[in-house]
Amino acid sequence: MEEFMKKMTIFSLGLLVVAIGCSDKATAERAYANLFATTAAEIRQCSEKIKAAKSGKEVAAALNKFWDAMENMKKRAEELQKKYNLTIEPDKAPQSIRKEAQDFEQAFSNFIQQDMMAIVNYAADPEVSKAMARIQKLASGEP
Repeated sequence: MEEFMKKMTIFSLGLLVVAIGCSDKATAERAYANLFATTAAEIRQCSEKIKAAKSGKEVAAALNKFWDAMENMKKRAEELQKKYNLTIEPDKAPQSIRKEAQDFEQAFSNFIQQDMMAIVNYAADPEVSKAMARIQKLASGEP
């Protein structure tokens, strides 16, 4: 009977470790889902501001907000990776958070493809040029 109790204790501890591991992964996935959703919303706000812009200053402000959103996402993703030892790229997201990842990818794609066309009218503005240079540095991985 004592041997049986030892085996059951070991088995129970094993299940607990598995459950905790699964819980951490689920928590990490929810954190990444929130990161994708929050960043997508911020990008859409930038898009709306660019479309409504009436000056280069307004366009530059929206571009700087986009840069801030992307920089914040990068920092938060690094924190999540350290905390959970898990990296989730939007294009490789698990099914449980695929909707949020796709929403982020769509918002980002729309910004790059459509909103950049709206910026062309203000490209000569020095503030817009400066904001675009920041975004290009971010995209290339420069600090």
